[in-house]
Amino acid sequence: MSAERLDPATAARLPSDVERPARAVAAAGVGIVHLGPGAFHRAHQAAYTQAAMAVAGGNWAIRTVALRSDRARLALEPQAGLYTLRERGTETDRWTLQAAIRDVVTASNDAASGLDTLIDPNVHVLTLTVTEAGYALDTSGSLDHSHPDVVHDLESPAVPCSAPGWVAAALAARRRIDAPLTVFSCDNLRSNGRALERAVRDFIQATDPSLLGWVDDNVTFPNAMVDRIVPATRPAELDEAAKALTVRDDAHTACEPFTEWVIEKRFATLIPAWETVGAKLVDDVATFEETKLKLLNGAHSSLVYAACALDIEYVHEAMGHPVLERYLRRLLDDEIRPHVVAPPGEDLVARIDTVLDRFRNPHLGHRCAQIAMDGSLKIRERLLPVAETALNEGRSIPLLTTALACWLHHVVRHAEPGAPALLDARADQVLEIARGWTPTRDAGQDRAVVKQLMGPKLGADDAWVRGISETTRALRERGVEAVLEDAARREG
Repeated sequence: MSAERLDPATAARLPSDVERPARAVAAAGVGIVHLGPGAFHRAHQAAYTQAAMAVAGGNWAIRTVALRSDRARLALEPQAGLYTLRERGTETDRWTLQAAIRDVVTASNDAASGLDTLIDPNVHVLTLTVTEAGYALDTSGSLDHSHPDVVHDLESPAVPCSAPGWVAAALAARRRIDAPLTVFSCDNLRSNGRALERAVRDFIQATDPSLLGWVDDNVTFPNAMVDRIVPATRPAELDEAAKALTVRDDAHTACEPFTEWVIEKRFATLIPAWETVGAKLVDDVATFEETKLKLLNGAHSSLVYAACALDIEYVHEAMGHPVLERYLRRLLDDEIRPHVVAPPGEDLVARIDTVLDRFRNPHLGHRCAQIAMDGSLKIRERLLPVAETALNEGRSIPLLTTALACWLHHVVRHAEPGAPALLDARADQVLEIARGWTPTRDAGQDRAVVKQLMGPKLGADDAWVRGISETTRALRERGVEAVLEDAARREG
């Protein structure tokens, strides 16, 4: 296996079946700044952008900014931003050389460089993939002023480390050259553009209210729905890629063939011709977003906490477990689909079939523990709105109750002495609430735990609190498999 790194010189020696970028991509100037240069960005927005430049041209190369971790810079900088993308499915194994990314700045090392790029009228677009946790929102959807990163940024707004603080600093830089900007959130948040806008405006109100008028006239935050399964890359996959490519690519990214991007038509500037390569530009993203959050992301979260309790490592392995697969299918069909309004022309049954087929893909190596991270934030977006709506309508939701009880069971296990760390942005608060809780022993404590972890609406429904507490206790006493088997067999 060659120790040489991928770079513009060694790229010429890549195997002939690796698709090369069009000349327009290499010649393009920077037109996009992206915050959060992880694997999802490389497999989604950057790939769409390269494809769009190949079709329609334009100066849409990307400069990426990592808020803290230097990992992306160390992987991409020696490779001049080049990396390979591998789309793996049952009948697909496609390799492409990606060249839309020009460089990576790590903000914690060089706070000024990324922001200086925004002082360029040729840059029109700022995109973000920082995960749900990166928006530093409180339970009401406003900026959490007590979040450590926000506290830092409110005291030192010129050297931000939070996403809202960084975007606010970027907008201040744009005002200096009086250049509009379109800011795209590409994370799994409901109304993600509006959520980001609210957090940024809250931050600006606290630091420089005079900026708000300029933002009103010159900046838009369109909502967007993004979809592609992109697991974290494992060292063994880097070794496999190096063997196939004959060069080492430390930014190699693997993903599924399926991809989707739906964008609200609300732009302050020019944008790349993403619609020429499959992105949908629509007036309202809401139905697309709700469908994806509930059917795909909700299914992921409903599956992985049970799978983790059963020591199942990968999603495709969980889908091979007869109880888990049967349970998940019934949950989607019986309790989640009734609360999904289909986008125009969409068949929700077919969509569920597609989702489950994607989960069965054995080539992705998508770890359940990766999906389980930040559960307190993810269930708030993916599962709790369905539960609240169902209870308001008087619907019985035993399968969804079981899914949420699996998350509570997961938290309670991690709250025990000597347990592994809970990987959650709110781990300290969540564990403090769950520590010492024995479900069903004290109705008042049950109500308090549910209210604090799942919100006041669910915590106020005594029958539901009792049901989820009993289910959480049953998971410990009878085991996850037995409880899910009962739920899957229950008459509708």
